[in-house]
Amino acid sequence: MKRLQGFTFIELLIVLAIMSIVLVAIPNLYLQQSIETLRAAASEVRLTLEEAQTRAQSNAVASQCTGDEFTKYTNFLGSKVVFFESGGEYSINIKGSCTNGDFTYSSVPITKNYKGVTISTPAVEVLFQKRSGLPTSTATICVRSSISGLTRSYIKIVVQTTGDIRQYDPSESCP
Repeated sequence: MKRLQGFTFIELLIVLAIMSIVLVAIPNLYLQQSIETLRAAASEVRLTLEEAQTRAQSNAVASQCTGDEFTKYTNFLGSKVVFFESGGEYSINIKGSCTNGDFTYSSVPITKNYKGVTISTPAVEVLFQKRSGLPTSTATICVRSSISGLTRSYIKIVVQTTGDIRQYDPSESCP
């Protein structure tokens, strides 16, 4: 076999094949890691919002509105959900109605910074209209969540609804 500067043609082909694999594998590995980071971030935002809504529904008092269709939604009357993190905050404003069974959903874009990657994801806004003549009180519900043990997030929910809810001072930490 003819040698080229100490290498056979076969050896040269093997070296070129290895270099090609390395040059293709490294960018693909980086791209895969970036995709996984984006997926994790989007999943964390979604789970955090779902957990906040679930806990708020279980912790807030029941509304005086009548009808089964109101049960899941009316404890968000006048609510504002604020997500606090070291990188900043974003909020969701929630409005509501007890005049009839109609309610609508609209998408509210949320931007979150996760490990240097900016993620935009939609949140749900429940649109209502408060029935007149009912007494209201304002309270803050503080929800603490830990997603997959990675990030501890604090979600403060300021609820304006009927009945009595324990008052949390905004300055105090999540219980």
